[in-house]
Amino acid sequence: FYNKRLPNIGELVYTRISNVTEYSINVVLPEYSDTEAMIMINEVSRKVSSNFQKKYKVGSSFVCRVVNVDKNKNFIDLTKRQVSSEESDEYLRIYKSNKKIIKLVEDYIKKDDSRSLNSMMEFTFWAKDTNNFLKFLVDSNFDRNLFDIDDCEKFMSFLYDKINNKQKVVSSAITLKYYGNEGI
Repeated sequence: FYNKRLPNIGELVYTRISNVTEYSINVVLPEYSDTEAMIMINEVSRKVSSNFQKKYKVGSSFVCRVVNVDKNKNFIDLTKRQVSSEESDEYLRIYKSNKKIIKLVEDYIKKDDSRSLNSMMEFTFWAKDTNNFLKFLVDSNFDRNLFDIDDCEKFMSFLYDKINNKQKVVSSAITLKYYGNEGI
């Protein structure tokens, strides 16, 4: 998602459980190329219950806050306790919209084999140093000259059309006739 390799202390991150032990939960951070992180049991909940391993299953996901980052060893410690449900809901909304924008960028560059996702992101969203791609686009009013790329107007039109794509209703009156066992 982002141009940086590791999150900053205090940041919220989306996590997916990769392993549960009796003392910790090991997770991966999809936003940061599935970088591994750890949550100690006392940082998951205020009270430790006996069904801890039943409640937190491999593959499930939630939002955590970064409490420590060791950039030399790539260790990241997280807490779930310090994240309110409102913060979690808001962050999940942003995460999903960022994921949608990245998918749209991937769809756009499929037409142009000379670009990779990283190079396109480098000249677009990463260059603007934003963590909320959709809000950034809306705040800029989908400015056709927002990014320093050759086909910015075409790119912004593509994003605008896909994001603001309203459902189109088409109605027609047709009659289907059945003529035998082989179908219509």
